[in-house]
Amino acid sequence: MRKLNRRTQRFAASGILFAALAGCSAGMGETVDDVDNGFESDDPSGDRGNQRGGGAVNDSASADAGASPASEQGSKDAARVVEEADIVKQDGNRLYALSRYGGLAVVDITNPDQLKLIGRKRTEGIPFEMYVRDGRAYVMMNNFGRYVRDSASPYGRWVESSEILALDISNPTTISEIAHFDVPGSISDSRTVGDVLYLVTYENGYCWGCGTGNGTIVTSFNLANGAISKVDQLAYRSQDASYSWSQRSVSATNERLYIAGPEWNWKPGTTNGHSVIQAIDITNPSGVLAKGADVVVSGQINSRWQMDEYQGVLRVVSQHGNGWWSDDGNVNPEVQTFTVTNANVITPLATSLLTLPKPENLESVRFDGPRGYAITAEQRSHDPLYTIDLSDPVHPKQVGTLEIPGWVFHMEPRGNRLVGFGWDDTAAGGAPLSVSLFDVTDLAKPALLKRVSFGSGFSSLAEDQDRIHKSVRVLDDAGLILVPFASSGTWGGTNCTQPTSGIQLIDYSSSDLALRGVAPQYGMPRRALLANNRMLALSDRNITSFDITSRDAPKKTSELDVSNPAYRIVETATHIASITNDWWTGEALLSLTPKENADYAQVTGKVSLTALATPSPQTCSQGPSTWASWYSARLLVNGNTITVVIPTYTYDSSGADYYSGQSVNVIVGTIDISNPAAPKILGRVDVPFKNPKSTDTHYYSSSLVQDGYDYYSYYGGYSGSLVGSGQSVVQVGSKLAFLEADYESITQKASDGSYSYTQNVSRRLHVVDLSNGSSPVLKDTVELGASLGTGPLHVVGNKVLTTRWIPSPTSSKKVRFYVDRVDLSGAEPLRLSSINTPGSLLMVDEASNHLVTVDYSAKTLSATDWQSCDKAANGRGHFDYETQTCTDVSRAFKLSDLAGPTVTLRQTFVPPSQNIGGIQIADDRLYVTRYTRYDYSNYSYDYSGNYTPPKVLEDGGLWAIGGIRSGNLSIVSQFAGDAVWPLAARDTKIAIYTEGGLAIYDTATATPKLV
Repeated sequence: MRKLNRRTQRFAASGILFAALAGCSAGMGETVDDVDNGFESDDPSGDRGNQRGGGAVNDSASADAGASPASEQGSKDAARVVEEADIVKQDGNRLYALSRYGGLAVVDITNPDQLKLIGRKRTEGIPFEMYVRDGRAYVMMNNFGRYVRDSASPYGRWVESSEILALDISNPTTISEIAHFDVPGSISDSRTVGDVLYLVTYENGYCWGCGTGNGTIVTSFNLANGAISKVDQLAYRSQDASYSWSQRSVSATNERLYIAGPEWNWKPGTTNGHSVIQAIDITNPSGVLAKGADVVVSGQINSRWQMDEYQGVLRVVSQHGNGWWSDDGNVNPEVQTFTVTNANVITPLATSLLTLPKPENLESVRFDGPRGYAITAEQRSHDPLYTIDLSDPVHPKQVGTLEIPGWVFHMEPRGNRLVGFGWDDTAAGGAPLSVSLFDVTDLAKPALLKRVSFGSGFSSLAEDQDRIHKSVRVLDDAGLILVPFASSGTWGGTNCTQPTSGIQLIDYSSSDLALRGVAPQYGMPRRALLANNRMLALSDRNITSFDITSRDAPKKTSELDVSNPAYRIVETATHIASITNDWWTGEALLSLTPKENADYAQVTGKVSLTALATPSPQTCSQGPSTWASWYSARLLVNGNTITVVIPTYTYDSSGADYYSGQSVNVIVGTIDISNPAAPKILGRVDVPFKNPKSTDTHYYSSSLVQDGYDYYSYYGGYSGSLVGSGQSVVQVGSKLAFLEADYESITQKASDGSYSYTQNVSRRLHVVDLSNGSSPVLKDTVELGASLGTGPLHVVGNKVLTTRWIPSPTSSKKVRFYVDRVDLSGAEPLRLSSINTPGSLLMVDEASNHLVTVDYSAKTLSATDWQSCDKAANGRGHFDYETQTCTDVSRAFKLSDLAGPTVTLRQTFVPPSQNIGGIQIADDRLYVTRYTRYDYSNYSYDYSGNYTPPKVLEDGGLWAIGGIRSGNLSIVSQFAGDAVWPLAARDTKIAIYTEGGLAIYDTATATPKLV
């Protein structure tokens, strides 16, 4: 039976609305006095005790992407055709597409200008490739993880394997699972022959459930009659611990599999850098496997294209050593041929060295019937192409040589022509991609007919060498080459070329190549094909249809999202709004997905946020370079308007002043979503941060204070003891508020040569008026003064609250916490008096005028290093190597009465243990997760997967603490177990991130119920 929920994603928690605080106020030009209620705390970092803180067209002409090259087909038995898996399969007017993020999508392409999603199946691993046949999809997945609990590990452990999943797709609207099988290690490759699927996986010696040491496993599955059943399995193990065994490549006929990869033995006196090809007999139609011969070849096999069987002869091109060095002095590539009688009888036939003008590394190989091609490169700047005559396998011979610029990664033979895909790294500022056309009519005189280059900076292809042929397409009848690619952009000396991702179109004939347009694709493009007079492009994010009637200007006609990965989300009345951005181009989008079917990821509408934060060139750094931190962005919603808050960072790369540091500002943009199909940007306002200039002894930095609490309140201090709640950005009516923290790190050198460090934090509250969405207005900035640290924001009525702590005026070992308050009800923000509180602010309850804080108590323990400190403090210790002290900080919840600015302590509640993970608040509840604390002294894990779990010292779990309004804090509901981090809470329900997935519990009873 399947375990529940194997892969998880963290979600942003919703904000909490607090009641108002009464208190005195002062104008912005007047002095605001702090209200001191006499409360003092130990510094949560422990540093005050150590006195360290302080200080102020149809595709019918091309081969099926899933079909194997002709040389792999073997005998002509039509029932035993060799087929390869892929991430995309077309069956008539249905397109089956795999996304690493979204799983399997079934798309109706009858009218490619109106792509329709007709079915989907989420997968819990990362899809590798698939086969589609007879109403079934056989999906192979890596990183298939789940949380396992057993008698040896009652609190569970995360394990990962690979998996093959059989799906019934006959009715795409209700895709159902037929069967699933765990397979060891990670998937290297696969083939189907007849009704049998052969899956090759790689074990690195560390994977869960794997055997001892490195190894390759071949597993066969019978697919007859639409079912799937495991048939047989063979294991090939590395020789010993000193033997390096990498992931294998696979070449196949319909009678044999050939599996090989680079192997290195580090023992003295042994031969380094060779490979052994394992032959496997797959002639049994039911899938029974039979080990064949081990074929030792002279050099390394690094890709499938280096080995090929043709007309009963196995041909291999390999290279001993690394092209520049070998332990036997032989660095030239070697051509070997073997007579194949059957899988068990493979005998050497001939050996021939390629003659190189100088030592070079073998980059790519390709066989085409009686011909062979090899390309080497010296530091990948010039590629000699070598032609090999294999018509007489007893006498293979090198025939011709052609030196070309750049280097070729993959070759596609086309009779007397050869198409090469690679990089032109002779260009300045990176390595743009290139496609080359060679005339190989006369093997003795190969000629480069044409080369075209595209992309700028450092460019990437979608796949590795073993499966790049599934991505690039040479369409002979259409006279077209399609290359999915992405490039980083570059500085050309006088101009900056922007990053690009898309499908490069190239006109192709037997005598010429011509560079045409690029069909842009969001994310890394992985595949392109022609169907129903359109070009379809596929990435892990979406499928896009293009009209390429004008190949110079591909026109997008339809786009369908197959996944919607997001950095930030917010709920509107009818939709989920999310932000995601493209790694390559830097472009960010805001997407709207209907709530009633959010899992389908079918976006109603989207808008580019480029007008708010222009993507900056990734490699163009001639002067200031600005980039937007989309991961730290925040979304808020008010009716039909979404507000996005975007921190941006500008670096001066001129090198004029090392200490100038970075400058920070925040962009606030408004987006109209009244028409979800066409959201549009309304307005924006820039909010500059202070950004003081740094010196060699005073380093300044600014940042937007994040949710929860401030992680950066100490220079070298231990802020892990802090317990906090609150939001980075809050909304009060039509006003938006967020907190800037400016950090001053001070370095001081003592007379004895030692250094001491202190840090001050000054804070500024920024307020933006959103009354007119088209013209957001920045209001007066509220200076909140210096502190040792800060918390995020809370909303109480029309007031914004934040916590801070400062050195005690009476004790060098103490600090005082204050709650700063700003009233946003007027035309301009108004700072109120600050209130001294017993610890850092967690929440204010309006109904009872009760305040909940967390107080801290530090003690020094005896320890000599961090290990002994951690043990002495039960896993919570902080060891300061400068002062050689070990500090343990414990926490207590404090419930107080509020009467205006006066705080009166009502109760101190010390939790049963101190392993506090995180906190969420909902109405009359505090939800506290606890992490499990272990003793790792007896922990062990070996190559065979034998596992001795660490001893549990303290349980993890959840406390629901109630009694805030009644005035008596107590644990009203709790459990021990898997509860890592609280994500969101509402009434008696709490959403928790766990190692096993996202869990929702109802705490209405003493033992929470899993919802």
